[in-house]
Amino acid sequence: MPQLEPLQVGEVETDAGLERVVEAYRTSLIPERLAAAAHVAPEHAFAVTLDGAVLIGAMDVLARLEGEALIVDFKTGRGGKDAARDARHENQARCYALAALREGAARVEALFVELERGGDVERFTFDAADERAIEDELNERVRRIRNEPPKPLGRYAPDVCGDCPALGGLCPVEPPRRRSR
Repeated sequence: MPQLEPLQVGEVETDAGLERVVEAYRTSLIPERLAAAAHVAPEHAFAVTLDGAVLIGAMDVLARLEGEALIVDFKTGRGGKDAARDARHENQARCYALAALREGAARVEALFVELERGGDVERFTFDAADERAIEDELNERVRRIRNEPPKPLGRYAPDVCGDCPALGGLCPVEPPRRRSR
């Protein structure tokens, strides 16, 4: 795949920036892989029961290919590559994989596509033999949360709070105010 230059802050909001995001997708292998699938489901919702809790989410794209599941998660935003982000993506891939394995996939490939950073792809693969270990790990996390609920941060932290669904609702931390244009 050709490497495109990463977008600069605010650039995706321009026509040229949007064109570069579209080009990053178009020149990637993703359209070809999705075209080969027997079934493609955008925004595929899932619910996985874990030790008395339910993990609910949606995959950007779930494609089914002869007993295999291809999951594509499009990442936008401008954060750089670092260990914390990689760990979040791996955790997210494991949740997606458990859902797809429980839906009958024998093998799962999860792709995280960084459209605003030139189309970089982070890839995770799982198979049926991984299902039990993923389930055990996630059940342990549920038990830890139940026994020791996380304490909210004292203030907004972009790397932690940025995509948290509890921000501005269940969480008492106030998100930063958006500047008017």
